[in-house]
Amino acid sequence: MRLALLVLRVAAVSHRPVGRAAGALSVAELGEELAVLGFVVMQRDRRGVVQYARRPNRYLTEWVHDDGDEVLFTWEFDLGTFCEDVGWQIGAAETSFQILYPQFDVRVARDIDAVAVEIQRLERQLNGLDLADPAL
Repeated sequence: MRLALLVLRVAAVSHRPVGRAAGALSVAELGEELAVLGFVVMQRDRRGVVQYARRPNRYLTEWVHDDGDEVLFTWEFDLGTFCEDVGWQIGAAETSFQILYPQFDVRVARDIDAVAVEIQRLERQLNGLDLADPAL
């Protein structure tokens, strides 16, 4: 999802009653806001953590894990399949389990705006990736 569209979607869900803190959202309310951004519930674990996923394209998956106190934002990029699809290979051409992901996940407030900021930051990083950049 491109930046401008994301900003519009966040604006559509960011209007809370006066005095209502972002962290005061119920699990269902946060889930509804994440759905507006394209996230879907994938599972709820034994501890009650709800895991949401969003797939901006067939290689990239963004994850939000909601434990009720804060959310963890992370992502994974299926580098092996991407390379195979564009005619490249990694090492001995093993494409399974060649996943690119951040070295550190990000914990943010249970707030749709905070999640949107992380999505925007990720999109800027990935859009700015230039493998032919002489500065690499």
